[in-house]
Amino acid sequence: MHSLGLEFDQRNVSLNVSIRSARLDMSRELVSFLEDDVPELITGITQVIISLVILASFGSILAMNAAGMTLIMLLLYSFYHHSFLRLNQALNNQTERQVTLLARGNHACLGKHLNLLFRWEVKLSDREAVLYGLIFLSVTGFIVANLWLAAVIPNISAGTIFTIVTYSWEFVQAALVLPMALQGLTRLYEITKRINGDK
Repeated sequence: MHSLGLEFDQRNVSLNVSIRSARLDMSRELVSFLEDDVPELITGITQVIISLVILASFGSILAMNAAGMTLIMLLLYSFYHHSFLRLNQALNNQTERQVTLLARGNHACLGKHLNLLFRWEVKLSDREAVLYGLIFLSVTGFIVANLWLAAVIPNISAGTIFTIVTYSWEFVQAALVLPMALQGLTRLYEITKRINGDK
């Protein structure tokens, strides 16, 4: 992180201090994503594959249902991708003005700036609430569908039904990492373009 920050600052010495400060903070998100989110994503994908294999061993329809639910999650995220990108861009634009506004010492301008930051953060939060609400509806449908599909398998025991529901839930927990990772990647895409001088 230390060397990344120094290299970034040397490459952006022509920018004003407010922008450099904000972008230096943003660059830390890249490192944080690689250190924290990527290992979690790899673990999640591994769990998704294991759960799919186990569900398929009880019936291919169970695994197809799980794959369908994953596709629905990814499609839902794709509808919100541009919205997340636009809101992150607006939030980052406002963040880049902070040091300049602080240096002016104008209380009214600072208050307006903080209100704008809050507004963009709330809009992002609202989009997340709608997206994950829809995702959890699809997850509920998937669990109910797999429970029903398990119950109609001929000569199935209660223990097998419990196992199917357990692995369906394991699958859901692992699959939820995917839209979260995509949301993180959307933010990092915007930050990377900004840091590389494309904005």
